[in-house]
Amino acid sequence: MSEVNAENDACSMALTEDKMEIYNDLFTCWNDVRREFACDEPEPDEVVTASYSYEDYSGRAWVVYRNGDKFFEVEGGHCSCYGLEDQWKPEEYEPSVFLEALFRRSKERSFLENWPGLVDVSSRVSEYINNK
Repeated sequence: MSEVNAENDACSMALTEDKMEIYNDLFTCWNDVRREFACDEPEPDEVVTASYSYEDYSGRAWVVYRNGDKFFEVEGGHCSCYGLEDQWKPEEYEPSVFLEALFRRSKERSFLENWPGLVDVSSRVSEYINNK
């Protein structure tokens, strides 16, 4: 079986109801994230959201995940000439600092338009903090 077929099978098996809420648009599993960003990041402890929209020859991606007690965020975008490769630069956050940053962004209309899942991500980070 080719590597691409193995990745597609892994993604297909990952499409549970839970995963559908985490992975959005063109991302259906962690292998999609790795492929599009051309990175070798191992699957994290928890994927909070991974979204990649593509329209009119341009794309935008937003990935939030947790490893241990830290949250990480990656944003990427491209025009028709390129993809997301070489944009995998995770920003590391303490949970409470990340929640503050998300709250500030919730007041920015452009961020909400680009990432409508912001409220869900904020809720999941808050839940993590409260259950810690």
